[in-house]
Amino acid sequence: MILFVCLACHLQVHSRGKSLAKDVDFDKISRRTPGFTGADLQNLMNEAAILAARRDLKEISKDEIADALERIIAGPEKKNAVVSEERKKLVAYHGKDHMHTFLHIFCRA
Repeated sequence: MILFVCLACHLQVHSRGKSLAKDVDFDKISRRTPGFTGADLQNLMNEAAILAARRDLKEISKDEIADALERIIAGPEKKNAVVSEERKKLVAYHGKDHMHTFLHIFCRA
């Protein structure tokens, strides 16, 4: 519980000077960001501000923060991500190699 209070305080610090919508709940955000450093939280709020500006919004809402969090964790959306058959095959072989290694190390009979 103390960890989330600390994160919520960090979020408030890194939100100074930014217009926030009334739906922004620092406690809820802090529960979605365990393990984030102060720099990570600052990056989150800056990304949310950028998204709000791109959407021509005057305030950062919980939607921009959620989208910024997804962007930080998963990376930016790839709109034209067409995966070739060759790439799919390469990824499949790579995953198979991981499974073989796992089975060899952890499942020896």
